[in-house]
Amino acid sequence: MEMTRRLVEASKGKAALIEKRLAGILKPVLPRQEFVRNLRQRIQVTNQPAIVRRFPQRQFILLLIAGLVSSAILLVMGVRAFFSLLTALGIIQQADRQLKCQRKISLRRV
Repeated sequence: MEMTRRLVEASKGKAALIEKRLAGILKPVLPRQEFVRNLRQRIQVTNQPAIVRRFPQRQFILLLIAGLVSSAILLVMGVRAFFSLLTALGIIQQADRQLKCQRKISLRRV
């Protein structure tokens, strides 16, 4: 805990030194009015980010149907795989029983 506190304090001190140095080196620049106008216009035109825009109702319904169909297919495939596994294990057990029965029969004959 003490070590972490020391590291944080040292980082704050280094950050303050860097800020002082940059304040002396970097000078503020006034942007061109054309750039400011263009930027202001672009901000006002795009009210919503592209990622957050809403789906139209048709796309939402299509996406919902596709999700439900995909889920149903995955469920059916999972159930089939489970039954296939159980069947394979049953066949293996049945074959083992048959081998044991054949050994018993062959031992009785000898």
